[in-house]
Amino acid sequence: MRFSDLASEITERNLIWRQKTNKITMLNLTRRVFNWDPVKDQHQFRGRNNSYILEQKIADRAGYADKRKIYEELDLRTHILDRMIQLGIFDYYEVNRIIARFNEEGAQSLPFKL
Repeated sequence: MRFSDLASEITERNLIWRQKTNKITMLNLTRRVFNWDPVKDQHQFRGRNNSYILEQKIADRAGYADKRKIYEELDLRTHILDRMIQLGIFDYYEVNRIIARFNEEGAQSLPFKL
């Protein structure tokens, strides 16, 4: 039995049980925002402009007036990590130092051009 079939069966049984017991329960609704492409061996972000956590939690705590601007920050950080991969920067301490300086001083502190 495939996992998706098992998950469907469990969901159906759970819904039937809820109907039979006539209890009101809170449903935990989640959306998959990352999808793994096994052919390319890459994760794809599918939550652009659709992420409650990024927009309502993280952007709010970071003080963004326009909460959708959080995606620009996400793109910048993704670009920084991609650039580090291109340059072969994999040493734990070097990666940690670059990220820490970026968090304190911004993009101008990066030891490479974006």
